[in-house]
Amino acid sequence: MDQSIGFVEEIKYNELKFEEIVGKGAFGVVRRAMYHGHSVAVKLIETETEKKAFITELKQLSRVSHPNIVKLYGACTKHPVCLVMEYAEGGSLYNVLHGAGPQPSYSAAHAMSWALQCAKGVAYLHGMKPKALIHRDLKPPNLLLIMGGTVLKICDFGTACEFQTHMTNNKGSAAWMAPEVFEGCNYSEKCDVFSWGIILWEVFTRKKPFDEMGGPAFRIMWAVHNGARPPLIRNLPKPLELLMTRKHSSFFSFYFYVIQHFLSIFSFFFVVFHIFLFLSIFYFFLSIMSIQSVFPSLSISVFLSLTLFVFWYSVRIFFHSMYLYFFFSFLFFFSS
Repeated sequence: MDQSIGFVEEIKYNELKFEEIVGKGAFGVVRRAMYHGHSVAVKLIETETEKKAFITELKQLSRVSHPNIVKLYGACTKHPVCLVMEYAEGGSLYNVLHGAGPQPSYSAAHAMSWALQCAKGVAYLHGMKPKALIHRDLKPPNLLLIMGGTVLKICDFGTACEFQTHMTNNKGSAAWMAPEVFEGCNYSEKCDVFSWGIILWEVFTRKKPFDEMGGPAFRIMWAVHNGARPPLIRNLPKPLELLMTRKHSSFFSFYFYVIQHFLSIFSFFFVVFHIFLFLSIFYFFLSIMSIQSVFPSLSISVFLSLTLFVFWYSVRIFFHSMYLYFFFSFLFFFSS
């Protein structure tokens, strides 16, 4: 294996038990397979162009570890070459939004959750050290869903790159691409933020961006170059409209920075809460012994289970409510 790739587990091709084809990405066919009892997605590499993207994706995925980024199991670096990643049974967000056949229904809460999870993954990539990692191809086909559609993961890092001073490659997809990318200008991690804003519009409208234009991709590029953006959504809360229409990229960069650090602080207090919860349960268990003497017919296990169930979900609702409160307060602050 090329040592410049980094530490990646070498997987033997004959250990993969292949099943059906689940998709075709920008670089390679993706098939479902079984690997040591785990259901995995295997991206098969065929052409020389795909092999270059394979090296890029392998390098980048070997660096990342985040709940909202697809997990890398390893790779077959000898012929046939392939990338082995976790399998997302829910398919892509694009299929949920625009797939053929009966489309599943979802609420605004689902849409906001998907957008937030994507933002968390992007904030993690942009906060990587020593250099930020730019995805450059954020779009619903590259956002996978697991656990009944409740968890979103970013995939397809074949076009990802580290932040540099000059980057003039115009890789990506036209409908979600920032104008500075296809204009051949220098661009940075802000191009991912532009794509995220388009995705946010898409999950709330369930419409394909610029779909009314039709024709080749350059028509969309020309329109975006001239200032075209998806139309505003009627009755949309002002903070969400701000996220979709704000023209100053520095605002978005700061926004993602705050999300990243706010989540770190929130996670710390969540750990403290679990410690407090454990101590409370221990004290509660001691207290229940005295209640048993007053109500001898009451089953301790039943009483304890019901009480903890109500207590646990009450606290979860409280924490999620506080999270959304601070998040939207932050948006209202910058929209004023």
